[in-house]
Amino acid sequence: MGQLMVMCCVGHVFGAAVRLPPGHPVFFASVAALMAILVPIWRGRSDLLPWVVAGAAALAAHGAGLGAPWPVLAGALLGSAAGAARDLRRT
Repeated sequence: MGQLMVMCCVGHVFGAAVRLPPGHPVFFASVAALMAILVPIWRGRSDLLPWVVAGAAALAAHGAGLGAPWPVLAGALLGSAAGAARDLRRT
């Protein structure tokens, strides 16, 4: 646990020191990593509604001018609420 905290601190310090211009190819790495995580957890069409709700909420928060981390939090909260509502209807 201690080693993890040390590495998080190192990443935070050095990450803040790097200033990349907009459109730099390294920004695509985060999108590629997200896709690599999402593809294996896709369970079929029943996952479509929570994912669309999460994406729409994140885009709406970003469009409203909210900076990080609000779009991510809005998408996570509203997408998980949509998934929970879907699961409650099934039972």
